[in-house]
Amino acid sequence: MGRSVITIRYDGTFRFFNGSAQIMNDAPGFEDSGWASLMITSAGVAGLIINSWILFKVLWQNAFGRSFGWIWVSRGIAYCCSSLMFTLFIGPGWYLYPKFLETDFGTVIYQTAIFASTLAIVSNLLIAANRCLLISIPFTYKEIFSERKTMAYIGLTWLFSIASIIIPFIIPACEDNSDGFVVYEKPSLDCSYIFQLVIFIAVWIAVMATLVADILAIYKINKMSKIRDALTSSQAESEVLRRGRERQLSMCYMIIVQSILCPMTMFSLCFGAAIPNNMLRFLLTDFLWALVDPIDGLVVIIFNKNMRTFNAFQPHSVHT
Repeated sequence: MGRSVITIRYDGTFRFFNGSAQIMNDAPGFEDSGWASLMITSAGVAGLIINSWILFKVLWQNAFGRSFGWIWVSRGIAYCCSSLMFTLFIGPGWYLYPKFLETDFGTVIYQTAIFASTLAIVSNLLIAANRCLLISIPFTYKEIFSERKTMAYIGLTWLFSIASIIIPFIIPACEDNSDGFVVYEKPSLDCSYIFQLVIFIAVWIAVMATLVADILAIYKINKMSKIRDALTSSQAESEVLRRGRERQLSMCYMIIVQSILCPMTMFSLCFGAAIPNNMLRFLLTDFLWALVDPIDGLVVIIFNKNMRTFNAFQPHSVHT
């Protein structure tokens, strides 16, 4: 293929490789590729099980309703896809075929995992924006997030995520000739550097925008709840409002935790490769990347009560 794949190199750089399996050839992290393979594969399996459960609750038990549910479906596909890459290919590849990334297929697998991770980040932004607008401008919310518009927003997240990995493959000028990832590479006007920089900035903007939207939503919930409590005379009505407020707050707190975990993980992936200790370097880069999916899924389950219950099987479409 001769194209680029984002991965970690153990000379202290997080970079694009021209089909190089340097990450596997140098060292698995602590001189035992079997344990490295087992750890990554186990994290992938855990992520696949947890996020498949969330997807099941959304699709067949209508956990998040109609249009909002479709955002969660897209998000669930992203996480399941990422976990599947670690379970079936990346994890076993550490032990069974260390030169895995030197193949065209290996490059595609890593690019697919990167695509899924990017889609998960922008999907979380869409979820945060949805909740923020629902709380801030409830009367125009349904118009902004109508079913048709929601599908369009989801389509845009997919287009952005696909573009983040496919542009260097279709624009000859962007074929990789760089020295490393944007964190380490010397700034230039080369297409490859500009492309990396734009994607890097866009992802960070998405993470920060998610956090800002969520903090604003929490502020609006607390402000409106005080007004409603003052105007509500019926205790029964007040209890209904309180439960609704708690559900929305729980969702917002979930997004905040995810918004904190995401930049911490990105920092670790970008700078963890510079750590001289092999085992610690492995844990803070490849293993952490695989572990993010199950951790994120557990956060969703912890903060959403309807994810922790198993109802009788009653298939519901997110359309109904």
